[in-house]
Amino acid sequence: MFRITLIVVLVGLVTLVVGVIVPSAGANGPVTPRMRQGAGQITVQGTTRHWRDADKTPLDLRPGPRKFRQNNEHEYERPLVVRPQEPDPVVQGWSGRGRPGEKDLTTPLASYAGMNLSANGGGWPPDTTGDVGLTYYVQAVNTSIGIYRKSDGALISATTFDDFFGGTGIAGTPCDENNNGDPIVLFDPYDERWFILDFAWDPSETDGSYFSVAVSKTSDPTGEWWQYALRADDTLLNDYPKAGIWSDGIYITANMFQFSGGFQGVKVWALKKPDIYAGTLQAQSIFDNSWEAWSILPANAEGAAPPDGAPNYMFTFYADEWGGVPADRLYMWAFDVDWTTPAATTWTGPVHTDTAPFVISYSSIPQQGSIWSLDSLAGRLMYPANYRNFGTHESVYLCHTVSVDGIQSTRWYETRIDAGALAVHQQGTFAPDSHHRWMGSVAADRNGAIAVGYSVSSGSMYPAIRYAGRLTLDPLNELTRGERSGIEGTGSQSALFLTRWGDYSTLSIDPVDDETFWYTQEYYISSGTNWQTRIVAFQLDPVGSGDLDDNTLLESVDVQLLTDYLSGNIDTLPVSLAEADCNGDIRIDATDLAILLNWVNGN
Repeated sequence: MFRITLIVVLVGLVTLVVGVIVPSAGANGPVTPRMRQGAGQITVQGTTRHWRDADKTPLDLRPGPRKFRQNNEHEYERPLVVRPQEPDPVVQGWSGRGRPGEKDLTTPLASYAGMNLSANGGGWPPDTTGDVGLTYYVQAVNTSIGIYRKSDGALISATTFDDFFGGTGIAGTPCDENNNGDPIVLFDPYDERWFILDFAWDPSETDGSYFSVAVSKTSDPTGEWWQYALRADDTLLNDYPKAGIWSDGIYITANMFQFSGGFQGVKVWALKKPDIYAGTLQAQSIFDNSWEAWSILPANAEGAAPPDGAPNYMFTFYADEWGGVPADRLYMWAFDVDWTTPAATTWTGPVHTDTAPFVISYSSIPQQGSIWSLDSLAGRLMYPANYRNFGTHESVYLCHTVSVDGIQSTRWYETRIDAGALAVHQQGTFAPDSHHRWMGSVAADRNGAIAVGYSVSSGSMYPAIRYAGRLTLDPLNELTRGERSGIEGTGSQSALFLTRWGDYSTLSIDPVDDETFWYTQEYYISSGTNWQTRIVAFQLDPVGSGDLDDNTLLESVDVQLLTDYLSGNIDTLPVSLAEADCNGDIRIDATDLAILLNWVNGN
């Protein structure tokens, strides 16, 4: 989403008024599911660039500020319809071993300083994003890219988007020197390549809009890259782009606006693999101008690849406060690309599933020591929509911000896809105390353990970075692996009308072990405008397997079953004994028994 610079603050005051009269997405309610067939075809030749060619003067020694701007006329939320609200039935307070000070079985592994405004930024907020590869973590903010070594957090190199994309064969397009932000960084675990995206357009606003696209030639981001200037639209602006890795391509979505501010619908793109990894960007796009399509997220696959031929699934949510629907819902589309015959490409949906009731509120987030509060960005799903193929089922993990008695809180979901239908397997609203938790990101590891990272703030604390999680066999709908701190902020974002706090953060999974979570988010060391970012790594300890009697509870009968088995008293295995490996070494032995016994006893 567009950012605020001090130059445009007064313009923003005027355009916020414009925003509330723009027709909102979904104002008339979602329409009947439909299929749109045929896609536009785009081919772009890439140019090659070595990372070192953009790594010149250290960023903190360059004159600033780096160029970045905002057009606030595109910032609006759907209007709320006043109506009675049901209580949230899946609100979770502190439960079980999740209370502060108790053993929470969440293992912190690293906490590194990321990029910051004074050295790397061009505006507010940073829109912190990043992903983890085999050796490096790559982070992007508005408007720079940094490469960090996983082992010790050392910053290997950083450069601006304009320096990274400038001076190549894409000269003559806005991607050369008019990169405007909303960055995305992804690591493709299947082809071991890096993908970087942001949007660009000419200052005259007469040449349409572009995506600046880069993919690494190997798994090493410090080496050579392919770069592309992908024309997004001839006349419209491609706001709030999001991307996801899939088997056959990289999928992108964006909210499309007139440059004057009117929302026109959502456009989706598919970038073909392996072409994009070999120097030619072949893309297909479909424009959905129906009003229920708004800020949709493409599925981002982690772990085992999606089934052969599966379409990319895309998601949004819909609150009953917006009118037109009888219940709060999640919606899903399927983008099924035919690379041989673009006319056979289909965009199908939406299908929906009702969620547990929630309250949507645009109330802002207070901060300690500041009269300025922060935008909750409650009207859209948070990035990314992480997908996993477990063989027996396909899950997609989603989250957004809801209100619980006036406290902004993170609602998370594990959804499941079956034959094109969408269902909620479990869901929860994490609201354990009077602090606000928002701007979340959710993912799962190879075992199905789920983690959620988010910001925390209130009138009695500075914004902090925290996370919580749950293991596969923990009681459904709860984050039982209690909250831990990535870093506690020691300042607030304090400046005239500076209310935006990121449009997203990013939680991802290490492709090396498929169990380590990496999270990046913003915070402040001292009050003012110099935002900082953090890169945090942690694991959810694999304790909690071992439910041998299939009742989803870990109890003394499970200990007895495992004891009997290890003593040779059971000739046939219990149905789920294969789940009894509690320490991840793929052996069922006395160590597992000791861990399970300690867990059942609450230790």
